[in-house]
Amino acid sequence: MKPKMLVVSAHPPLKNSKEAGQKVFFNFLKFMSDFVDIHLITIVNRQEHSWGLKESLSELQCPEFKVIEISGIRKLVNCLLYPLRAIHYNTKASSDAAKEMQILLERNTYKYIHFEWEQMMQYTEQLDNKIRKNSRISVTCHDVMNQMYERKSRRGKLRLFYTLQTKLCVRNEINWFSQVDTILTLNDKDRKLVDELKLNRNTQVVRPFYHTAPELNRENKRYDLVFFGALNRDENHDAIVWFINEIFPYITELNPAINLVIVGNGPSKELYQLAQSCPNIEVTGFVEDPFQVIAKARIGIIPLRLGAGIKIKLLESMACGIPIVSTSVGAEGTDFTQEDGVFIVDDPQLFAESVIHLSSNEALALQLGERARLSIEETYSREEYVQSITQAFNLTIPMEKNIIEKDSLVPAL
Repeated sequence: MKPKMLVVSAHPPLKNSKEAGQKVFFNFLKFMSDFVDIHLITIVNRQEHSWGLKESLSELQCPEFKVIEISGIRKLVNCLLYPLRAIHYNTKASSDAAKEMQILLERNTYKYIHFEWEQMMQYTEQLDNKIRKNSRISVTCHDVMNQMYERKSRRGKLRLFYTLQTKLCVRNEINWFSQVDTILTLNDKDRKLVDELKLNRNTQVVRPFYHTAPELNRENKRYDLVFFGALNRDENHDAIVWFINEIFPYITELNPAINLVIVGNGPSKELYQLAQSCPNIEVTGFVEDPFQVIAKARIGIIPLRLGAGIKIKLLESMACGIPIVSTSVGAEGTDFTQEDGVFIVDDPQLFAESVIHLSSNEALALQLGERARLSIEETYSREEYVQSITQAFNLTIPMEKNIIEKDSLVPAL
């Protein structure tokens, strides 16, 4: 009989999600299901039901699972009731989730208790001393939230508000990180941020593995530039609007014919209006297979200024075999350089010049695109993923089980 693992998550594990983090989470549970029986409590928003939730949960075959929605009114009430919690924690606070967690804790003995996404650490308050003694408690941080707030505090009309949120978030992190045994991050940068809190906890990097990209038509390039990301997220919206307003004019001044395709779920009216004012820009909205669109572009752009954590869009674009021009925020959490096909530039004019340099040297762009693809497969391998997870949870893989084989793990990206 396999031991049991209770997983409490801020988002559902979705194999075909429009958000990269949920695919990474699905892959983690798929891997762990070979070793443990997973009991899952997950918070879900309405749109996630239509992203293959039922199918994903069916494939994972969790003996116990509970799906919980939190209304907008409940989130607002949480902010009023818990003013000393950063906003992102209050959006994931649910008395229903806490009750379901207590029911499962009373009914079962868990070898592992795992929280997915930093916001869920608040539920460590449901664990008594006996449970803490007998269970290994862990959390996966997709982002270190205090960095996200700190970046928002540098610009815009809400700087003072986000400065306060940063301080609250650091306080929350120090409190709740100290309640877990193991902290998993997706990159070295986030591990260092956690270590800077000086909590004396076991921190470990578990990079999301990459699979060999699907067969892509890298010829017959249709687009010059591509931006890919969930456009309903503040950091992605800010990035592409900033690019169009501050960087694209430099580029079109030198090359009036250059075009840009913007791919991703939830584009705003503002973005559509910007695109309509420039015939060289196309906004696709959500597409079923973004890899095929990315591969038809010559250059990927990642002009991010906000957000935190590793940017999965960078890995995805590189895996499609195109070179990337990115800000330092867009490329953080990685060690890629120009030799890997990644140009890191923060100044708008220098960003534009890097784009022009690649767009005017087609052979170089193709060469660096292939190098980018190979760099992903070398750095984000299944082998490293398996080694990191087994080490973090002290798992033993039977000799006869080749879990690194292609079909043994689902694509994380």
